[in-house]
Formats: sequence, C-alpha cells, structure tokens
Amino acid sequence: MRNSERGAILPMVALCLGVLMGFGGMAVDVGYLEYQQRQQQNAADAAALAGAQQLIYSGCPNPNAAQTAGQTDSGYNGFAVGGNVHVTIDNPPATGPFASNNCAVKATVNNLAAKTFFTRFFGWANGMPETTDSTAAAVSNGNGCVYLLDPAGNPTFHGAKISAPGCSMLMNGSPDFDGGDIDFSNIGYAGSVTEHGTKFDEASPMPMPLIADPCAEITGCHYLAQNAPPASGCRALVVTTPTVSPGCYSSISGNGTINLSPGLYILTGTNNLNGATLTGTGVTLYVTSTGSGIDFHGTKVNLAACTTSCTSGAIANVLYYQVPGNSSSVDISGPAGSYSGLIYAPSANATVNGNAGSGYTVLVLANWTLNGTGQGMTYASPPPNASLIKTAVLMQ
Repeated sequence: MRNSERGAILPMVALCLGVLMGFGGMAVDVGYLEYQQRQQQNAADAAALAGAQQLIYSGCPNPNAAQTAGQTDSGYNGFAVGGNVHVTIDNPPATGPFASNNCAVKATVNNLAAKTFFTRFFGWANGMPETTDSTAAAVSNGNGCVYLLDPAGNPTFHGAKISAPGCSMLMNGSPDFDGGDIDFSNIGYAGSVTEHGTKFDEASPMPMPLIADPCAEITGCHYLAQNAPPASGCRALVVTTPTVSPGCYSSISGNGTINLSPGLYILTGTNNLNGATLTGTGVTLYVTSTGSGIDFHGTKVNLAACTTSCTSGAIANVLYYQVPGNSSSVDISGPAGSYSGLIYAPSANATVNGNAGSGYTVLVLANWTLNGTGQGMTYASPPPNASLIKTAVLMQ
C-alpha cells in the first residue's frame, strides 16, 4: 500500500508550485505595470505643462502650438509618438471641468503595449494597454507689480508715498527707504535693506532669493522678445498737430497737447516731449537698441496699452518695451499722469515721481529712484484672474 502511494505528493507539489509561481509572476507584472504607469503619468504631466507653458508665450487658445510642445516633452520623458504610443493634446480640453477653458491643455498618453513578463501567457502576448492623462492651465495668478532686477542696484525711496495693497514689489538689489509711506502686499529684497522712518502699512521688507526677468511669463513681452518689429522707414518728427499716427521715428519732439493714435510706435533715437500733455489709448512704445529711453519729466501723461482689440501693430498689455541691453535711463517723473500696462526696461535705471494714479501696471526695471511728492502714487491691483504674470499649473 505504501509503495503504491510513493510519488503521489509530487504532482500536488508541482501544482502548488505552479500556482505560487503564477501568483509571483502576476505580482511582478503588476509591480512593473505600476512602475510604467508612474513613468507614463510623468510624461502626461510634462506634456500638459509644456502645452500650457506654450500658451503663455503664444496666447490662448493655440492648439497647434500646445500640441507641438506637449508631444515634444512627452518624448523627452520616454513616450515619443510612434508605434504603440499615441499622445493626444487638446486645447481646450474636449471634455471635463476645463472644457471651456481656452488656456487649459489636456494631455493623454496611450501605450497600447505596456511591457509584461508573465501575463503574456494569459492572453496579452504583446503587452497590456495603459492610458494616463493630465490637465494643466496657463493661470494668471502673479501679483508682482514692480520688478527691480539689478543685483547691484540701490533702489531709493525719498519720502515716497505709494499705495499698492494688491501688489508685490521684488528687488534684487539693496533698497534704501527714507521716510514716506509704503503699502504693498509683499516687499522682497535679495541684497540688504536700509530703513529711515518709513511707514509700511501692510508688509515690511523681507529677504528673498534673486528673481528672474518675468518677461517669459508675460505673453506680449515674450512675443516682442522673439519678434522685434522692423525699424524701417523711420523719420524725424516735430509734432505740429494734435494727433500723431503709429510708425517708426528716428526722433520725436513737441509740446502742447499730443494724442497718440492706437498702434505701435518704434523709437530708434531721441525723444523730447517735456512740457507736453500726452494721451493715448491702445498704444505700444517700442525702443530699439539705439533709442533713448522715454523722458517724461515735465510731461502730463495718460497712456494705456490695449488689452484685447489691438490695432496697427500694438501688442496686448504692453505699453512700453525697451530692448534688453539698452541701458538708456527712463524718466516718468511728470507732474501728473497715469499708466496702464507693462513698462519693460530691464537694463535701465528709472526716475519715478510718486505723484500719479495708475491703472494696472507692471514695471520691470533694473533700478529706480522713487521721489515722494504731491498726493502719492497708486497702483491698481491685478484684476481677478487677469494678471499679466502667468504660470503653468497642473490642474488634475
């Protein structure tokens, strides 16, 4: 009887071992699939962020630009389009909570044959399908209104009175506050600080890391950085009529009341409008590498950039652009005035009199001297969800 039972246990052991090996194989495959899914999710996140970042540069919506950027970054992360890998970029997303958001990008990565080891024996000979997706958006959430970029700069505040409770002021240099009344939601400096009897209504100066030029995060600024307008057919202009048309000017001078018609003004040389009353809505002033910075020290100014309906070459939300590297000084210390839009002169020192009311303005300068006179200066807060400073953020 015992002899007849010899070896009966071996089939049971073999069967159990087969089951155990099957479970072990499944565990290996599941773990490896999870690893691949994580890598694929990283690719989807990168693709969505790249597409949203591209929208910052080009404006919303722009499906073609978002698709190119998204598929490129998916490839950088190991999931290039081709073969079993399909990468779909939608701007705006076709479905979901961000379907109506022109600044949102949905990236979907389909891998039709994710690699497996043991499950191929159970019907998935070529691997298993795996899908990941991610949504990102270009979000207008930056509240920076003043950027002073020169690390060696010494921004000075001579009794300045300035109210900007919804704005941040960020300085790479070492500011000197001498009296006055300063109201910003955040004041940061990367160097050192000197304070002499200044009243800080909301936030006191705090140390911070160096900040970068925010131009790449401002759609119109980035566009001009990549697409310099042609400075051709430029002429000298002495203003003799109340209205000036857009164009290229090698010099411009005049006084009295001057109205700038909507459009792009390219300045390649000097300007002298001291004593004038200067107005204009929907304008962009562009100063080339040979041009002098604006000098409005005796000028009453009321200038605003266009926002959506821009004509004659004007760039949305850009009021003044002075090319990087042009260190010609800027003077906006007129007796009164208002500015709305981006004022960009990252290599220039500026003189500003705190005696004007402004619309929503973002100033990007190397350094400044802010003099306190009159009633002080007011900076409007960034409108809700309409800041000029944009960032790409994962939404889901």
